[in-house]
Amino acid sequence: MGFLHQLHLLLWKNISLKRRGPWVLAFEIFIPLVLFFILLGLRQKKPAIPVKEDQSAALHGGSLK
Repeated sequence: MGFLHQLHLLLWKNISLKRRGPWVLAFEIFIPLVLFFILLGLRQKKPAIPVKEDQSAALHGGSLK
């Protein structure tokens, strides 16, 4: 069986499974989008905290140079 034939069968099977459960498909698309926009909103709402060089060196156990 060739690669393209296997790919065609897998895509056909995937589409037929998605048709059986439209609510599952909606949640597969909807939930990641909601989480993405929540994270995007949190990131824009809270400013970045600058880290001084001596603080980052203490975290790594010494100088970064």
